[in-house]
Amino acid sequence: MKKSYQKLALLISFLMISLVPSPVMAGERLLPYYSPPRPTIVDLENGMRLYLLEDHELPTFAIGLFLPVGSVQDPENKPGLASITVQAMRLGGTEKYTPDEINERLEEVNAKIEFEMTHEYGTLVGRSLTEDISLLLELIFEIVKTPRFDKKEFDTLKKRIQASLDHENEDPLNIAYREFPKLIYGEESPWARTLTKKVLKKISVDDCLRFYRDHITPDKMVLAISGDFKTKKIVGLIKNLTQNWSPTVKPQEFPPDVEKEWSPKSVFLTKDFTQSTVVLGHLGVKRTNPDKYALTLLNFILGGSGSITSRLGLDIRTQSGLAYAVWSQMIFGKTYGLFQAVAMTQTNNTTRVDEKMREIIGSLHEKPNITHQQLDQAKRALLRSLIFQYESRFNYVQALARFYFLGYPPDYFNIYRQEIAKVRLEEVNRVAKTYLHPDSLHLMIVGSRDLATSLKERYPHLHIRKIR
Repeated sequence: MKKSYQKLALLISFLMISLVPSPVMAGERLLPYYSPPRPTIVDLENGMRLYLLEDHELPTFAIGLFLPVGSVQDPENKPGLASITVQAMRLGGTEKYTPDEINERLEEVNAKIEFEMTHEYGTLVGRSLTEDISLLLELIFEIVKTPRFDKKEFDTLKKRIQASLDHENEDPLNIAYREFPKLIYGEESPWARTLTKKVLKKISVDDCLRFYRDHITPDKMVLAISGDFKTKKIVGLIKNLTQNWSPTVKPQEFPPDVEKEWSPKSVFLTKDFTQSTVVLGHLGVKRTNPDKYALTLLNFILGGSGSITSRLGLDIRTQSGLAYAVWSQMIFGKTYGLFQAVAMTQTNNTTRVDEKMREIIGSLHEKPNITHQQLDQAKRALLRSLIFQYESRFNYVQALARFYFLGYPPDYFNIYRQEIAKVRLEEVNRVAKTYLHPDSLHLMIVGSRDLATSLKERYPHLHIRKIR
């Protein structure tokens, strides 16, 4: 009888131990069920890679073309040239079609071709109905293969950019996002410099033509394609449109890593604003850093969600009522990225918001006190947001193409989900102590010139600059 009780006790003990979730098991249960579609991947002879994902729900078609050129390839004396070149490619016609002919053909079928520029790459995104796929593909490859750089259209483009620059200082948040990287990386850093009116005047259509010839090559291009099509037919069309296009230029080059500099600086940018934007931050980490998953969750808990329940949101916005909005960001880059916390507040709350932000970041560094429940909530929110973020098949296939372009592993989407799910609490506490530097926070305030005197008293080393 006694042995039977001992066996029963051992069995119960075994069952209890087996029911306690290991960190990996617990992490796996946080992963919402999601079976992403598998695209077809095709490598062309000229080095171009295609990601194709059929979607026959609607008679539409979308293509994203990643170009191997970003703003860090801008010449030192002509920041903005990469972006202007891509815009001029789109608007300046081709050897076969005038600018008006391209626009007219697109308007006739309600199709679009738009551009975007980042630090590391440019994109051309085209959309059309299924019946107009051949037209859209022809125009896109005409634009990237044989751009005309029409002088009249180029002059019009410069006037449009000039008008945009005339209004770029009307929004304090836009100013903060433009100027804060310069505080971190330096005014002349390729990772921070921006186009100015003075530089715009110097950029010529010949500059764009030279830049195009030096940087645009098919072997570094990646295409993301989704919509109502047959994969075999689309691949055949693209092969025909690119058959005589061979790699002709050197590989994409990047500037050396930025030097780590932890001496904090304070800047006040003044204009006739009725509110203040406060930014605190310092250098972050590279996207290859294995701690980025724990840092992503740490940032979410701090303020990355933009939620009123984050530490910044709960204290500064909900409980204290000091800010209209407050959030934080961990930006991972090819070089060292950025950590920044941002708040928008009334002028008379400016210094108090700065103090509260420093206090919260400091306490998270010294004594994170993050609970298992908070960590699990952050994981669930992040993992579920991915499903909505890539709900569109085009968004998903475009993300896969971007991951490849940036050098991530082939299965990075699933790797990311799994790595987020298995982050342990001790890892989040560790990265809070390792990567948050509350004593090295750079400060930027964009606000009313009426604050100048009081801020100078509060921050003796504050550098004040007027914004026109």
